[in-house]
Amino acid sequence: IFVKPFGPYIRADVAKDAGVEDAFRALRSYDDIGPIMAEVKKYIDSKKGGFQYVTVAPNINATETFGYDVVDSGLVVKSTDTAGRVGLYSDTLEYSRAALMIRQWNELGYTPSEPKTSSEQQDAWKAGLSTMMMSGVVKPGGDAEIKARWGHDVISVAIAEPLLTTAGSTATMTGVNSLSPNPEAAVKFLELLNSDVKFYNTLCKGIEGVHWEWDDKASLLIRPAAGKASYADTGYNPNTDWQFGNVFNSYYTARSQVGAWPATADLNRNARPSPLLGFTFDGKGVDTERAACAAVAKEFGEPLTFGIVDPMTQIPALNKALQEAGIDRVRAEMQKQIDVWMSAKKR
Repeated sequence: IFVKPFGPYIRADVAKDAGVEDAFRALRSYDDIGPIMAEVKKYIDSKKGGFQYVTVAPNINATETFGYDVVDSGLVVKSTDTAGRVGLYSDTLEYSRAALMIRQWNELGYTPSEPKTSSEQQDAWKAGLSTMMMSGVVKPGGDAEIKARWGHDVISVAIAEPLLTTAGSTATMTGVNSLSPNPEAAVKFLELLNSDVKFYNTLCKGIEGVHWEWDDKASLLIRPAAGKASYADTGYNPNTDWQFGNVFNSYYTARSQVGAWPATADLNRNARPSPLLGFTFDGKGVDTERAACAAVAKEFGEPLTFGIVDPMTQIPALNKALQEAGIDRVRAEMQKQIDVWMSAKKR
């Protein structure tokens, strides 16, 4: 999938038991999620299910969620701005509102008192300690993928509008190294991976009759071979189809996934393109400033994403530190390159 329609996930059993399933499915904005989290917190406090947190991953400040295309160093262009004007994301109203919301969740006890690393967040989800993920890419068949990865049925709702960006389009593109001693053979292999469905699925799913068997061949739906409970039990389950080739050629592994590939293709095809689609920033001339800004973002920005600091004081401190690190020089260079690129497109 090229686009990133971000939105929250909730464990299906929790949504049902806490009585919030209908309200969750009706979500269209993070502004309306507070009452749902409050009910889930009551459910957790009743000691049902052994959960510890409403969420260990509270960050909702992905730029695409609020219609921005991030270029580099926290610098963004609004997806509706055809002039391509560069701004600082942490200086936007959307960033501040989201940070204040996350802070409130922390103060209400919905999130851990200390930040969790990405691996710790995933471990907490797998172990059944957390009930919700606040921001993930919601896509056709995605709920089935989550279950396969972490073992829990979930309900997900897309809040962000699908936006087609350069980063989203190129993130999983495969190429041939310029130093490859056999580039023609490499290209032939890539062609095979992306055109021969049987070959591709052998790499992704394993050997028919050994690792998988047909459940519904007409629907291209498979199941673990020999009555195994899961694909992991068969001895081969890389679960990384997207790394190998065109995932739209992949066999479905869950009934709920059937039809996801054409639906995803439609999502990509019909998404609104960013005004910067096709643009790539060359930051070599401001590498020193970019490195300094990255360090500032980690020091000042990460605490904001977990709600453990007051946004009213931390955001001004973040932006001041970015100014001192040279963000204006990065922005000026970026704007210059965008202006040249846009001018060339008009010719």
